[in-house]
Amino acid sequence: MPPKRATRKAAQKTPKQDDELDIVNVTMDEDEEKHEEDVQELSDSSDSLFSEEKPTKKKKAAQRKAPKPKAKPKKKKESKKEPETVAVVPSKRPQRNKAKPKPESEVDESSSSMLSKDDESASEEPIPTKVKRTRSSKNKAPPSDAIELYTPLNVLSNKYLGFHESTEGQLATAVHGAKGRSIALYLGPSRTWNRRIIDDAEINDFKQALIDKHIDPAFILAHSSLLTNYASAEESIRNKSFHALKEEMIVANRAGVKMVNIHPGSTKNIVTLEEGMKNVADVINKVHAVKETGDVMVILENCAHLGKTGTVGRTFEELKGIIDLVKDKTRVGVCLDTCHLYGGGVDIRTAEAFEKRMVEFDTIIGREYLRGMHLNDSKGAFGSGVDRHDIPTKGLMGKAPFEYIMNSPRFDNIPLILETAEQTLDILRTLEKLEKTGS
Repeated sequence: MPPKRATRKAAQKTPKQDDELDIVNVTMDEDEEKHEEDVQELSDSSDSLFSEEKPTKKKKAAQRKAPKPKAKPKKKKESKKEPETVAVVPSKRPQRNKAKPKPESEVDESSSSMLSKDDESASEEPIPTKVKRTRSSKNKAPPSDAIELYTPLNVLSNKYLGFHESTEGQLATAVHGAKGRSIALYLGPSRTWNRRIIDDAEINDFKQALIDKHIDPAFILAHSSLLTNYASAEESIRNKSFHALKEEMIVANRAGVKMVNIHPGSTKNIVTLEEGMKNVADVINKVHAVKETGDVMVILENCAHLGKTGTVGRTFEELKGIIDLVKDKTRVGVCLDTCHLYGGGVDIRTAEAFEKRMVEFDTIIGREYLRGMHLNDSKGAFGSGVDRHDIPTKGLMGKAPFEYIMNSPRFDNIPLILETAEQTLDILRTLEKLEKTGS
C-alpha cells in the first residue's frame, strides 16, 4: 500500500519516481518531527504559548473576512522602546582596550635590536614628552623607620649582588624596592623612542633613596633601551639609537650613575661584521663627545645569538674589536652575561672551564675592562643561541658556574645583577651560601 501522502498520480509513476517520493516523504516526516520538537521547546519556555484551542476552518475563514484592527499608538511606542533595552546588553562586556601595559623593566631582552617597520619609520630623534609628575602611594618613599636595609650573610664579602629593578615611572621606586647591594634599572622607556622629561625633583628623590638604602652609586649598572641597534646598516636607526643613548647618559650623569649597559645590536647580515663593529664604536664616540654626558661609561654586553643572525658582540674578539675603535677607552667596559655565554657556546659549565674562559678574556680584552656581570641561569641548551633567563642554580647551567663566580676575586667589587622575573631575598641568599670565604 503506498504512503498516505502519495497521490494517485504519484502512484502511477515509474519506480524511480516512487523512490524519489519516498525520500520526499521521509524528509517531510523528519521536518514535521523537528517542527514538533521546536514547538515543544517554545511551550516549555512560555506557559502562555500554544495554550489556546486550535482554531477550526470556519474560525479561520471568519478571521480572514473580519477587518483587521488598527494598530494602537501605544504599541508603536512600545516597539520604539525595544532597541533601548537591547542596547544595554553590549555595555556589560569587558573593555579590551583598557588593559594595563606591562612595566617596561619586564620586557624580554631576547628581542633587542629587532626593530619593526613602524619603529624604523619613526622620527630619528626621540621626542621628550612632558608629563605631569604625580606620585601614587607605591611611588612614595617609605618612612625612615620602614626602610629595609640589606646585609649580606658575610659582611666582609666583596660580592655586590642585586636585581634589575622596575622604576614604575619614578627612578626612586627602583631603589625603594631594591634587595641587595647593587641595582640595575632603565633610565628611560625600554620600548618606545619617545621619552618623558625627568625633572630635578625626581633626580633628587633618586639620590636620597640611594642614601636611605645605603647603596653606593658605583654599583649601579643602568640599562639602555631595548630598541636601540648601534650595529645597524640603516643610518636612520643608528641615529635614533644615538639620541636614545645620549639622553640616557645625560640622565645618568645628573643622577650620579657611572655606567650605562648596551647591547651592540645586529647588522641583520646586510653589512659585514667589521662594519657592524665600526658602527657601534662610531655611536659611542659620538655620545662621548656630548659634554652633558660627563664621564659616564658605555658598557658593552655580550650577546647569546649565534653569528649567523648578524648579531655583534658574541665573542671576546668581537667585543675587543669595538673597544679598539673607541677613542676614549677610559669610558668603555664590558658586562658578561652568564646566560649569553652559555647560550652562545662559550663553555663555562665547570669551574675549570669558566676559569679558562676568563684567562682568555684577560688575554684578548683585558681584566680591567670587566665592569659588571649579569648572573642568569639558562632555560636554553648550551650553544643553542637562546636567550632565556632562569634563576641562578635552577636552570640548565646548574650550580658550578655561580659557585665559581662567588669564590673568584675576578668578580669582586663590581655589580653582579640578576635579571629574573622572580626577585626574592632567598635567591640572593642561595648565591651567598655558595661563597666559601670573603673572596
